[in-house]
Amino acid sequence: MKRILRAVLFSVVAFYLFAFGGVFGALRLEPVATINTAFAFFFSSDLEGKTPRQKIEDALDIYPHFQVYSSKYLPDAPDAYREVSIPGLRERRSKPVVFVDESKRKPGYTVISAVLDSEPLMHGVLLLNERGEVVHIWPADQVFSVDASPQKMPHSVQVFKDGSIIVVNDWGKMLARITPCGEPIWTTQMGTRHSIELSEDGTLWTWNSTDAVSVDPESGEVLKSINLYDIHEKNQDIDVYGIWQVDPLDGSNWTGDPMHANDVEPLPKSLESAFPMFEPGDLLISMRSLNLLSVVDPDTLKVKWWRFGIGRRLHDPDWRPDGTIVFYDNNTNRGHSRLRSVNPSNYAVTDIVQGEDYEFYSARRGRHSVREDGSIVIVSAYQGRLLEICLLYT
Repeated sequence: MKRILRAVLFSVVAFYLFAFGGVFGALRLEPVATINTAFAFFFSSDLEGKTPRQKIEDALDIYPHFQVYSSKYLPDAPDAYREVSIPGLRERRSKPVVFVDESKRKPGYTVISAVLDSEPLMHGVLLLNERGEVVHIWPADQVFSVDASPQKMPHSVQVFKDGSIIVVNDWGKMLARITPCGEPIWTTQMGTRHSIELSEDGTLWTWNSTDAVSVDPESGEVLKSINLYDIHEKNQDIDVYGIWQVDPLDGSNWTGDPMHANDVEPLPKSLESAFPMFEPGDLLISMRSLNLLSVVDPDTLKVKWWRFGIGRRLHDPDWRPDGTIVFYDNNTNRGHSRLRSVNPSNYAVTDIVQGEDYEFYSARRGRHSVREDGSIVIVSAYQGRLLEICLLYT
């Protein structure tokens, strides 16, 4: 009799658990939604070729497989690089290094976002002095949304005069403005990735998945949204956004993320004379998977200019006062990255920094900045390296 009662009780409990699980799953309620997301990520995705075991070890903080890279293309740092001391850095990590050409370096600070892997912080934003020493850290861990992906990290940052920063959290689905102590001022949940650019009118431009969005820096409110597939439909006569790719060099398949937009930057009015073929506010867009730079009218969605193939998995194009566009060419799977420029009026391409000269290579990600004094800052994300090069680029 007891066995029968236990069997009946078990059946009733199982039925209700199944029923509630079905309702929670259908409505995407917690915790079923998070469990489903975690399951899909750990066992279904092939993100960066990680095994299920590596994904689990990363999520449980046993070892950060998604943030530590090894490759035949990652050469050792030359003697000219020096280590940066970060408080609490875990022993499992080699120290980050910087190369600073101090011969013509003017006083000033450099801000970079980083995966710190230190105690107590995994993620943060670093303020470096002219010697490459850390003088301040904005903690960024607390502004991440709950998400199954261990890939979430600060990718790009904007600094304001009050010491607050706005940070894009890659894969963390969160755009946030935080105080110098790391406390959130506001957070906006969106499918952010890569860049955050401050335009001349004081608004910000970033990506919400496949939407280029303008954001109010005071509130985080989205002011304007432009979808890449709408641009694609508006420009069927040139069809430059419709190429999907499988890469035979490493067997990677980009068709699951066929555009992968990673930067959007409006043309400042102050540079209007340098780019007579464009109008102030026209958007410079970079798409990694297409190896494509393009310029788009944000109102009509007309593609005014484009160029394929001058970089491989390129990132971070910037307008320059000399009428050129400088961009970060990852040159993926070819040994070294580089910094290049293109003149949109005649398509001339110039190499500015060759990676071989500095053992500089990052297969993915990467940012650069040309300072007012002409010096160049380059982040080699996969290597944990920062280069400050005084080429006096003009």
